[in-house]
Amino acid sequence: MPRITPTVKQILIGLFAAYVAQLILENWLDVRVFGWLAMTPGALMPWQLVTYVLVDKSNPIFFLLTLLFIAWTLTTFDLTFGRKRTLQLSVFAALCASVPAWIAGFVLEGAPPLFGPSALLYGSIATVSWLDRHRPVSFFGVLPMTAQQLLLLFVGLSVLFFIADKNETRLIADLGALGGGIAFANWLRKPRQPKKPPERKKARASGFKVIQGGQPDDKMLH
Repeated sequence: MPRITPTVKQILIGLFAAYVAQLILENWLDVRVFGWLAMTPGALMPWQLVTYVLVDKSNPIFFLLTLLFIAWTLTTFDLTFGRKRTLQLSVFAALCASVPAWIAGFVLEGAPPLFGPSALLYGSIATVSWLDRHRPVSFFGVLPMTAQQLLLLFVGLSVLFFIADKNETRLIADLGALGGGIAFANWLRKPRQPKKPPERKKARASGFKVIQGGQPDDKMLH
């Protein structure tokens, strides 16, 4: 895995600090923040469409593994496209996961809440894989495969998780983040039109007229 970039390091520190703060607030101070920040499908609390990535009910080992995968995929993207695009991808992936799951709440009665930063993982892995689908990759040095096969592996994992826990909210969110990552990759591929230089303002015509010179002196006298 490449060395973690400063942008990705800041994202990981923020996610880890929020996770620890949630554990302390809820387990030791009895301050309930999960229900306020996690995304409840169909609920009219729009901030939850983004804040759900800050709270998690997973055990610390699983949460740290998720951060490890995020570090791997986001760093690969950040090294190529830079800080601005990395932040754009993170926000876009989070929304592509939460918005479909929120809309599904109007149809699926009693759908479980959405929480955790896995949307950043699914969105970034889809973007990196879709940009160069036939590139050989190594799944943490264990399984050699192409980038397209890695993407299909994460689709299969999402379905497998759903079979295990019947959590339709997470399935919709995972597939939404994967689709958002592919859409973001296609957007990056579009050629950028160069910005036109600003047009200069035309100088205002003065009230003086230029008289052509070179006339003979005798004509000037008449």
